[in-house]
Amino acid sequence: MSAHQEPHETPIVHEQPDAWHRHTLDEGKPQHEHGARAKPAILAGVCISMVVSVVAMVLGVAIYFEWYVTRLKADRTETITAATKARSEKEAAWSSLAAPSAWKDRDAGTVRIPIERAKRLVVEEYRRSGTSGS
Repeated sequence: MSAHQEPHETPIVHEQPDAWHRHTLDEGKPQHEHGARAKPAILAGVCISMVVSVVAMVLGVAIYFEWYVTRLKADRTETITAATKARSEKEAAWSSLAAPSAWKDRDAGTVRIPIERAKRLVVEEYRRSGTSGS
């Protein structure tokens, strides 16, 4: 290699700094760099408080969920119990309508008859009188 050979890289050219980069004495003493030194005690405290906050929120949601599910199950159980009772009463009413003929009030001359027979009697009565049901 010769001693007069040019370097193989482009030389770094710096532009002149603009007014923003130049500071005057009117600005006062420069401030120190903010956050240049980490304070482990403060960082650990912040980390621990964040972890405790997250754990508290998770526990709060879990407790609320358990309370809500328990209340929902109780409501459904109550509804099922009420529906079962209503169904039993309805079935008892229908079975009494399908029961065989019997005296309801002998003195008044009232007789209980099955519902299907009562329907047939009403239809026959309308036919005999010539009245249309519709």
